[in-house]
Amino acid sequence: TGSHISKLSIHRLNGDRRDLDFNNEASIIIEFDNGSLGSILYSALGDKSYPKEMMTIFAGGMVIEMNDYRKTEVFRKSGKRSFKTRTCSKGFRESLESLVNASLKGDDYPIPLDDIFEIEKLIDAC
Repeated sequence: TGSHISKLSIHRLNGDRRDLDFNNEASIIIEFDNGSLGSILYSALGDKSYPKEMMTIFAGGMVIEMNDYRKTEVFRKSGKRSFKTRTCSKGFRESLESLVNASLKGDDYPIPLDDIFEIEKLIDAC
């Protein structure tokens, strides 16, 4: 969002059920100084037929939904557009290349170091 994080809340599933691994369940709420809000739900409880990784973005009067890095849909007043990819690329190679270029060539880091330190500090506080 280009804004600093003002509050971070991490909530973990807990209980005494032996058939569940509670370490794989978390809900994270991120509040930003500019009023933006982000939420992350990490869960391993779903069925394998359901998409493993999903992202939904609500912004500027539209909704963008991505499933398993293979299908993206954009919903607007003017209608829905769908995009499909042939391969599943999460950007790991590109991120590593950016990090190497920043370290060796002086390029900008893919994520500003101040942002990394900020989120690390907030996670430690939770």
